[in-house]
Amino acid sequence: MVPVPTHNLSDDILREIFLQCLEKDHWGVSLSPDEAPMLLLRICVRWRMVALEYGPLWSRLNLPLRRETLDKTKCRFLV
Repeated sequence: MVPVPTHNLSDDILREIFLQCLEKDHWGVSLSPDEAPMLLLRICVRWRMVALEYGPLWSRLNLPLRRETLDKTKCRFLV
């Protein structure tokens, strides 16, 4: 088996890399499976554990809602 350089990184370094993977110009973090942070969960077990346990990675989620959904659920305060 070929050694993988990321296995030598500390959890702190991984956390910083994970934060840098987030797009800075969005209101919040995308929940798309093809973008960070969700993509990071699929790399390996260690990355999944580090990402899930790191609160700042999940502190601002972008939950796009359509106006029709808001009107039907009477959640006008979210608009």
